[in-house]
Amino acid sequence: MHKLLKLRFVPNGRICLHVSRYISTTIGCLNLNGFMHISAGLCIKLRQIYIFFKDFTRLTANSDRLKVSNMTSFEESVRFKYRQRTVPPFSIKSENQTAVPRKQAFVLDTKTIRNHLYSTRNEKNFTSKSKDNLKSGARCILCSLLGEKADKKIWEKEKPVALLSIIGGSDEYLPTETIRNQLKSGLLAIMKTINIWIITEGSKTGVAVIVKEVIQGNIGKSIPHVFHRDSSITHEDRNTGQAETTSVEDCILDHIKIPLIMIIVGGEQDSFEIAMSNLEKKVPVLVIDGSGSAADFISKGYRMSTHKKSEEKTLFYDTFKSEMTDAAKSIFTSNDEQNTSDSSCEILAEQLHNGLEINRKCIYVHSVNDTTYTLERTIQDILFQLFCEDTKNSLQLQRSILRFVNLWNRPDIAEKEIFNLENRKVLKILQEELCTKSSLAELFKNSLVSDRVDMVRLVLEFIPVKELYEKFLNIHIKDLYKDTGNITGHLIGKDASTEKNIVVRINEAVIKILGSKEMKPFSADAEKEGIRDKDIFKHLFIWSVLMNRKELAMLFWKKEDKDFICSALYASSLAKKLAENASVEAYTDQQAAFWESHRYYEDLAYSVMTEMYFEDKTQARQLLVTEVESYNFTTIFEITENSTLMKFMGHAACQTQMNKIWKGCILSDTSNLKAITAAFIPILILNIVNIEDGQHGKSDVSKTPEQENNSNGTSPQTPIEWGKLMRKLYYFYNSPLVKFFFFVVSYMAMLVIFSIFVLTDLYPMSEKYPSVKEWIVYVWAASTLTEEIRQAVVIKQLSLNTMTWFTFWTLYEILMYCLFITSVFMRLTLKAEDFYHARMMYSLTLGIFIINSMQFFLVSKHIGTKVIMIGRMMFDIFFFILIFAVFVFGFGIIYQATMYPNSILGYHLFKEIIYMPYWQLYGELFLENFEEKDPST
Repeated sequence: MHKLLKLRFVPNGRICLHVSRYISTTIGCLNLNGFMHISAGLCIKLRQIYIFFKDFTRLTANSDRLKVSNMTSFEESVRFKYRQRTVPPFSIKSENQTAVPRKQAFVLDTKTIRNHLYSTRNEKNFTSKSKDNLKSGARCILCSLLGEKADKKIWEKEKPVALLSIIGGSDEYLPTETIRNQLKSGLLAIMKTINIWIITEGSKTGVAVIVKEVIQGNIGKSIPHVFHRDSSITHEDRNTGQAETTSVEDCILDHIKIPLIMIIVGGEQDSFEIAMSNLEKKVPVLVIDGSGSAADFISKGYRMSTHKKSEEKTLFYDTFKSEMTDAAKSIFTSNDEQNTSDSSCEILAEQLHNGLEINRKCIYVHSVNDTTYTLERTIQDILFQLFCEDTKNSLQLQRSILRFVNLWNRPDIAEKEIFNLENRKVLKILQEELCTKSSLAELFKNSLVSDRVDMVRLVLEFIPVKELYEKFLNIHIKDLYKDTGNITGHLIGKDASTEKNIVVRINEAVIKILGSKEMKPFSADAEKEGIRDKDIFKHLFIWSVLMNRKELAMLFWKKEDKDFICSALYASSLAKKLAENASVEAYTDQQAAFWESHRYYEDLAYSVMTEMYFEDKTQARQLLVTEVESYNFTTIFEITENSTLMKFMGHAACQTQMNKIWKGCILSDTSNLKAITAAFIPILILNIVNIEDGQHGKSDVSKTPEQENNSNGTSPQTPIEWGKLMRKLYYFYNSPLVKFFFFVVSYMAMLVIFSIFVLTDLYPMSEKYPSVKEWIVYVWAASTLTEEIRQAVVIKQLSLNTMTWFTFWTLYEILMYCLFITSVFMRLTLKAEDFYHARMMYSLTLGIFIINSMQFFLVSKHIGTKVIMIGRMMFDIFFFILIFAVFVFGFGIIYQATMYPNSILGYHLFKEIIYMPYWQLYGELFLENFEEKDPST
């Protein structure tokens, strides 16, 4: 048999030598006292030898590369393991006895051979601890699992933050879809931030499938190493000859000192025992409540006990043992084992009782039905607890916690462990690092960029020193504006390579957005000095508005010492203009968010003005026209008018102040009718209209009626003060109300004169020179055009944003004056035979001037709204005309092609196409053209 096996299975001489030794050893293990069973035992041994050769031949196909020392080590290991079989698979008894089958003590599988070959081949590349293990004869399970990557020392270069060991869930799928989703989302959230290693029950379990899906969805992030508990192998120490089993957790922790977290999902009795054994080692155990079986059993016991911190002991309910015993029976015992499981269930309850009594604080329960606290946050809590367990006041530990707080956005942990009064000394050291590139600076910067309001509020609360924030902004403000996904980041960030001061670049971007140099947020001095101490929170506020961080903007808005209404309206103006520009630029997805922010800031200013107007009406009205130094000496009314913030302008304070400005020095209780009447009868100014005395519109309210009559010049005993009278006349006729009235009268007079000379006195230059009426119209039109240009240059300062010019009345007035200039040019140059073109142009211009008078109705709160509606509908009418043109041209072309084929191309053809369908709209059917006879006959 020795020779036959040598020739049949393996042609290699060295391997045949190993085989011969193995067969000799194996046959020596047979019990020859039972001769009747020799043939049966021999067949079994031959079958094992065949399986061995089949696996061994496949695994050693490249055996020429192995060293002789490796083969010798393999030979000794295999021989030693099979020597341990003192009892064969079938014990041979006497003739009257039957063979009793027994369990095998060791099974030689391909995984063991592969792990051994990996460990011996890479022995030179292990860590010092791994070398010591190999020298003593024990194989390192971690090195075996990592295989060829062991030479890179992965546990040193890619050291994980934590090790998660997930037990339970041995079925292919977890009990419910909810548990699958929570595990998947929790693990994915952890993997996206830190490097972790995961251990599962086996490669075919539901947890392993979930981990595989999570890793596939985590492409581009740190890919964790995944180990399976079925990879644990039994090995022996060559020095002692004792068989040992090394778990994956123990082997990894033997190499790397990292936190271990045991997560139990469902599970049976063996999972419960593993959890209890780890609990004895004070390993944190995270129980997924609601996943079933062992997890529910532990979570129920956890709820039936409480931890008393003052005495550091665990208190249990009186019915703990009885209820937990019943729970163990219902969870772990089947119907066939009910009668024999009472003692085992009591043991399980006692084990849980002992574990909770000693290490209840190491158990964490996460319910699958809890939608407010996620699984990843629970794991983060455990890790933070482990980090803070030993050296709570260490500065290095605080920096490490800051790093993880930054990764996980945990302001609650930061407030509990760092930002508290008990941690003043360490916090004082940390706050000095805010102006450097430290962990605290990175935390604050990332919190701003990621819109973490709670974290920013926490930093601002415990670090009140403005100088630190000034230094922080000087270092990091350019990084804050590098958000290329935002329209403002595109405007400011694209000039990051230039050497311009960041304040100058912010001003240029805001001027481009608002379209006015007077609306820039920072003064010329700030552009020279850079970021100043008093502008710190204003910088952060402007940045928050431009980057559409609404809640952060509110936080910095409250930090400003003054100008709350102006700041809110300024933010509303920026958000509105950004929303309008977002539709033009390639940022339409941000348009809705900017519109929402615009309304929010305007409502904020409206509410503040309401409170202020309720407290002091005079001061509230005065605030509207007061220049604000921090916003380049602009006023609230200027900001409101520049951005057309109609809701705020409708506030009672704004309307009252506008009415006061509109009437000038005329008292507000004077009606418009009285003022208009007094405009034509100046003597009534003294007796009918009450004029505020004083150059600044202040009246002496302490005067008696007799004194007031004397001041108006009505007392017969007192002579008239001509200087005071002339001053009242000047204030009256200089008020906007009276000016507007006379402008309307003059405009109407111009229209009358314009209509008269167009209708009755319009001749070619060869026949008659322009009349006086025509020259009056020329002078009036030139004066109004000059006034419009003055307003654009001096008052509006020629807005840099061309989109602000495309309002209805602006375009209308430009068209009106262009037509008037064209009419005058044609009137002075055309000859008599072509003068009808000038006459048509004059008529059209006159009609445009008449329609322009509708602007006068805007001052009325009743008619003005109708005019605004008409102006907005003009743009809608244009689209209706386009639709109308489609049908007109469609019908006209069909009619023209059918009735008049082969027409001559030209203007006449175009007129004939639209002529028929257009007049049919007014009832002119042209039946004689269709029926070729008069319809009346």
